[in-house]
Amino acid sequence: MFINSKLTVLLLLIITLLINQQLVLAQNNNTPKGKVQIRLVDQALFDAAYLGDAKLAKEALTSGANPDAKNDTGYTPLIFAADSNQSEVVKILIKAKANINAQDDSGRTPLMVAAINGSNESIKLLIAAQADINMQDRTGKTALMYAISGGNNQAAKLLLTPKTDINIKDKFDSTALMQAVDSTDISLVKLILKANPNVNLRDKNGRTALIRATQSNTPEIVKLLTSIGAKQ
Repeated sequence: MFINSKLTVLLLLIITLLINQQLVLAQNNNTPKGKVQIRLVDQALFDAAYLGDAKLAKEALTSGANPDAKNDTGYTPLIFAADSNQSEVVKILIKAKANINAQDDSGRTPLMVAAINGSNESIKLLIAAQADINMQDRTGKTALMYAISGGNNQAAKLLLTPKTDINIKDKFDSTALMQAVDSTDISLVKLILKANPNVNLRDKNGRTALIRATQSNTPEIVKLLTSIGAKQ
């Protein structure tokens, strides 16, 4: 009787695992899309990305995990890994052909979240993998703009490549230069100026970078911009 009871419990566990293996409710989503469902093997990949567990990531992928699975906020494992600067897992996911330009529900890409969190190693890996530097989220911001707003000069430097469109505007028509001016960090402004931006573009309120520098009461930046022909 004791043996039969043990077998019954074991069989129930196996059946439960088999059912869960097919589909597991991961999180509730209050959007019209309803509830998001993620297989256990995909959840394992998300966990590996978050924790930086390279071994688990490889095992999950070998077991059939989808490198482009999404959770209820639109995060993919690669976005998670870039967000957490888990560079080893980023490498593994890039090799597994994960979509390097996947966007979450806010339109942010792995490169953007890496810039937001100063995940410089991840930024290097994503750029080397040909991630689109000029993609914009729903507010029109690029990875470079996120690096600037976060005061991450090193990330901004990495994101200034020959492919970078330095004059992209966000939904307020602000450029990377204008945002650097708003930061009041003259070293950041000088860094952006090396990319030869159009210094006389105007935002939705008609302000140029020079006007914004004047309003920010940053005389050194005003002097710098004036010296290169910036106009009010």
